Amino acid sequence: MKLDGPDFASGDRVRLITLSDEFLADLPKEDVAELTLLIGQVWTVDEWHAPIEQVEITCWIKTKTGEARSHSVWVPPKWVERIR
Repeated sequence: MKLDGPDFASGDRVRLITLSDEFLADLPKEDVAELTLLIGQVWTVDEWHAPIEQVEITCWIKTKTGEARSHSVWVPPKWVERIR
């Protein structure tokens, strides 16, 4: 984990702190509802995309039926906070 700059490493843990209305605008209502509930949750960094300054993160959830599902999103670093 790198703490002194925007670079992220695979496996870093971050908390999603926001998603913009513009980001959510074209998504299906079901995805918007689920993603909104995942704000504040811990996500895992998959990859840091330095050329476009986006961090790819994934969060695994259990559905009401007990199935495991994941959401992966690419977001700017200012939308997440590092968990030390």
